[in-house]
This record gives sequence, C-alpha cells and structure tokens, in this order.
Amino acid sequence: MKNTRPLLILSLMPWAWAPAHAVSDPWLPPDAVVIQAVASSPTWQAQIRQSLADAARADQHAHIEQPWTTLASYGQRRNRAPAIDPQEARTREWSVGLEKQTRWPGQTRAAEQWAQEAQALKDAQAQQAWQQQLQELLDLHQAWLTAALTEKHWLTQRDLAQQQVDAIRKRQKMGDATRVDLLQVEAALAQAQSKQLESAELTRQAARKLQSRYPTWPLTLPAETSLQPPQSNALPAAESIEQLSLSHPDVKVAQARLRLSQAQLNEARARTQPAPTVGVNWAHDNSGRERTWTVTLSLPLGSTYQQLDRQALAYDSEAAAAQSQQAQRDVQTLLQAQHSALQVGTQQWTLEYQATTQLQAVVQSLSKGMALGETPLNEVLNTQRLATQQSIELIQRYFQLKALEWRWLAGTQQAWMQP
Repeated sequence: MKNTRPLLILSLMPWAWAPAHAVSDPWLPPDAVVIQAVASSPTWQAQIRQSLADAARADQHAHIEQPWTTLASYGQRRNRAPAIDPQEARTREWSVGLEKQTRWPGQTRAAEQWAQEAQALKDAQAQQAWQQQLQELLDLHQAWLTAALTEKHWLTQRDLAQQQVDAIRKRQKMGDATRVDLLQVEAALAQAQSKQLESAELTRQAARKLQSRYPTWPLTLPAETSLQPPQSNALPAAESIEQLSLSHPDVKVAQARLRLSQAQLNEARARTQPAPTVGVNWAHDNSGRERTWTVTLSLPLGSTYQQLDRQALAYDSEAAAAQSQQAQRDVQTLLQAQHSALQVGTQQWTLEYQATTQLQAVVQSLSKGMALGETPLNEVLNTQRLATQQSIELIQRYFQLKALEWRWLAGTQQAWMQP
C-alpha cells in the first residue's frame, strides 16, 4: 500500500488547497480567502492531525506481521545410572529456537485492501468534515451580513427621521405644525436610534462569533451594498440531481463505508485459511554429547468464534449496502428541496423587491409632501413603518437565499473544496 501521509502533510500548506469551481460573489471574499479561513481554523487543524493518525493506523494494519519469537530452555536430567559410572546420573540440557507465524499471500493482499479502504473512508470523512466547517463559516458570515445590513438600514431610517424632525420644527416655527406632530416625529426618531443601537450590538456579536471560530476571516462589506435580485445561473436542470448526488460528501462517505465493510469481510474469509507457524530449534542434550536441530510446523484449527465473526461481518456489509442506498436517496431529496427552494425563493424575492422598492418611493414622495405641509403626518409615519418592516424582512430573506445558494454550490459544484 502506498504511504498517504505525505499527501496529508501537503494538505496542511495553504497553497495545496484550491477550489474545484471558482465562485464569483460580491458578498464573499475571494475563493482563496474562504479556503484559507477554513484550513487555518483550529477545528480543521485538529481534523488534519486526526487524519494523519488514521493514516498511520491504516499503514500499521497493512503491515501486520507476527514477529519472530525466541525460545530458550535449560534443565537437568537425572538417570538411574550404573554405580560404576556415577557421572551419568545427572546431565545438563538446554535448547534455543526461533518461530514465527506466517501469512498466506492472499491474507496479505486482503489486509492491504482493508487498509486502503480504511484510508479511503478517512479521506471521505475528511471531505465531509471540510464541508461541515465550510457550511458553518458561510452560515456565520450570512448572520453577520444580515446584522450589518440591518444596522445600515436603521442608520438610514435614523437620518430620515432626523430630517423629518427638522422639517416639523421648521413648520412649527412658522405655525404650520402642532406640538403633537413634533412629538410624533421625535418618537419615531428615538425608535430609529434605539433600533440602530440594537442592530449595532447584534452586528458586533455576530462579528465576534465569526472571528472566534475563523480568525483570518475579513469583516468587510462590499463597496456596493444595495440588494439586487439574485441570479440562479448556478442551478442545473432538475434531471441532473441524481448525478450530482454521487459527488456529495455524505454519499461518498456511505459508499466508502460499504467498500470498507466488504474489505473487512474478505479479510475475515482470508484468515480462515490456517497459516502455519514455523520454527527452528537447536538442542544441547546429555551434557553436550547429543546435539539436535529441529524444524517445527504447526497449524491452527478453525473455531466457532471465527465463523461467527465472518457471519457478523457479512451482516455488517449488507447493512452498509442498505445505508449507502439510503444516503444517496436522502441526498437526492435534499438537493431537490434546495433546487426547488432556490427557484421559488428567487421568484418570491424578486416580487418582494419590486414591491418594497415601490413602497420606498412612496415614502420619499410622502416625506416631501409632509415637509411642505401637503401630506398628513400620520399617513407618512404609517407608510414609513410598513416600508421599514418590509425592507428588514427583505434583507433577512435575501441572505437566507444567499446561504442556500452557497450551500448548493458547496454540495454540488464542489466549490471551495479540497481537491
């Protein structure tokens, strides 16, 4: 079996990682930054060290060989010797030897195959862990973006409320507005200031949580933060989902477990062939007057334990086959749900975006009319509250949709994945 540890060591180097498909998204840093953030996280570093340990154990299993065993003995023999030769009544005896349990070539090949499949499973599990780390990073980034854009929206609302307060005060000085009107716009300003402070604290908390898990992640908003209808160009035809599911890490892990269970069963069957134990001994008997060379050969007999072990492994292999089929079905169902959610969500968000944009235009028009004393204040404030609520919901749904798009790319296009 080829030693895979050098490949794992190379994976520790940042330049050894590259995305399978480049992702161009203004809400994400470059692909290299995303990959480096995951690769340098403490959780992934622990995973890499565990993979190195697993590779060593796989190599160890591939080289299971019984060591040579040394044998030594010493004793004295007492005989009923004639009285005329009393020296014959006691003689010294000693012997030394070596023995070793052998393996048939088929057993060696079965052990090597087991080790290869065990390493393949660890590689698949490493890719699965990488995707989980990547998903956690993107989810935390999505939470920070939502909080940051919400804070920015409340800053705009605060400035707008301040402009309304200034306009009402100006009208009050001219005798065109009442004290109640001023109290209403001041209350709206205070609420906007409170919401802005609240959203700023949520943004700081999201940033701290993100950087505590991924210290190298940049907390920088793009230059253009206006929301635009998302593009679903990454979506393939629904008929290709079955093929896409085969490359999903969860399916690869299930398939690797199936191959490993089959390799374990083959190795157990290979072990049923009795492997002989060979040895050689050199004996020194009768006080050196007799010297003997002996070659030994022994064969173990089968047992019920071995039969039950093979039976259990056969059941394990059947269970792994069923689990592999179920894993593929589950992933196909998941991808179909994501595919449908992206399509429907994009259409819904586009309609909500159009409605919110129109409502914001109405708010601006009413605000101008209020400043001139042409629009009732209550109508302006009510419309403004409705527009604010819709805008915040639009921000939240937009980044939920982006998170779903990133999850789709990571699971089907192998974006930001280990090669």
